[in-house]
Amino acid sequence: MKYFLWAFVFVLVLVSGCGQFIDISGVSPVQPKFIADDLQSDTQYGIIETVMMQPSWAYSYSSMEDLINRSDLIVVGKVTRILSVENASQNEFMVLPITYYKFTIDKVLADTDQYKSGSSITVYKTGGVFEGKEYQLQGYPPYNPGEQVILFLKEGEHADSYYAPPQGRFLPYFALIL
Repeated sequence: MKYFLWAFVFVLVLVSGCGQFIDISGVSPVQPKFIADDLQSDTQYGIIETVMMQPSWAYSYSSMEDLINRSDLIVVGKVTRILSVENASQNEFMVLPITYYKFTIDKVLADTDQYKSGSSITVYKTGGVFEGKEYQLQGYPPYNPGEQVILFLKEGEHADSYYAPPQGRFLPYFALIL
């Protein structure tokens, strides 16, 4: 009887679990992705390959307080559009795309009083579509036009540009943490 019960539970788990695997990153590394030409300057409508990259971060935040203290600007807003993609690699045999996004601020949570609601800023991140392939850092998905996010930003290398570290991107329903 005991073995029958365990066999029944095993079969139940096996049957109920089949077909339930979901790729929470939104992009499977083996499935091609269809994109529109207004989101990408290198290709017109077409199928592209996704290349998943494994990052190794020099710094990670130990707490929410640490993330807040190390941020130059904290905002809630919407990704308006993709501005451009460039290859930041210094090696001619390697591709390391950087994508620049236009981001419209809905609410400023912390900064130096430089920005107000309705202001636009440029936010960049590693990854993007370059020469027919989409490069993505695992666990660090691209921004999508129309997506509303909370960003903990660091000042970038160029004037009026910022980047969000890997742990610096949240969906709006996490606003209660702040």
